[in-house]
Amino acid sequence: MDRRCRASSVDCRLLEGMSATAAAAGRHERAESLAPEPQQDAAQLRAAALSGDVALAQWQLSTPCDESWPLAEASDTYGENSLHLAARNGHAAVLALMSGVDVNRRSKAGATPLWLACFHGHKQVAQLLLERGAQPERLHGLTGSAPLAAAAAQGHLPLVQLLVLESNAEIDRPNRNGRTALWSAAFEGHASVVQFLLDRGAAPAPKSKAGWTPFSAALLTRDAPPEEHEYENSPRPHSPTRRVRYDEVVEILTKVTQLEDREAPAREKVFMGCVEAGGRR
Repeated sequence: MDRRCRASSVDCRLLEGMSATAAAAGRHERAESLAPEPQQDAAQLRAAALSGDVALAQWQLSTPCDESWPLAEASDTYGENSLHLAARNGHAAVLALMSGVDVNRRSKAGATPLWLACFHGHKQVAQLLLERGAQPERLHGLTGSAPLAAAAAQGHLPLVQLLVLESNAEIDRPNRNGRTALWSAAFEGHASVVQFLLDRGAAPAPKSKAGWTPFSAALLTRDAPPEEHEYENSPRPHSPTRRVRYDEVVEILTKVTQLEDREAPAREKVFMGCVEAGGRR
């Protein structure tokens, strides 16, 4: 008798639990049926591009709506749309969803999606943009620097190789300060990029408008105290590793630079970086 009572009470508790679960499920179903459908929103699409949320981006762009593609074109206060944000952050899967968006549009700071991908080192994104018609000679609107110079300045050799070997980017195109991709790579101490560009026929001693050759820029940047060559308000760290980087660049350029081109003009008080993009890059 006791066993039957205990069994009965257990069964009752199980039945009660099942009833509660069913009731909760029913309430959830009713709540879902009453909830409004999520609305397409350009800000949400930009958030998806920024974070790499493929599902959210897919929903925003695939829901039947005449205004789907304008959502991708809509820009934020910096003039960056979803394509710019996906390119900057390396989210190729999100960018691949936006096949109808202008790939050569500049942000307010002057950067195209390709320029951003090259500056930040996202080869897969850059490759996709080039396949969709991105122009490798579309310059930064403020500095006049090409995507190739942006990649070279940051030491992104795979991107430099992509632009030169597969897109035939103009290797000696200067920016508004007369600084080429080779100049930029030398100034930033990227020996592998310097060597590659020279091997592909880059002019060995192009002078900037201030009169600096890549050799003199690398040499004096290596030797100058940090307060004299700030870039983006952050002094380059003086360390043995840094010294070796610039030693390699100087050694490479010594072999191809005429003696008269190794002379540098009087050192400027502040030796600014080669990609002065201003605002958000």
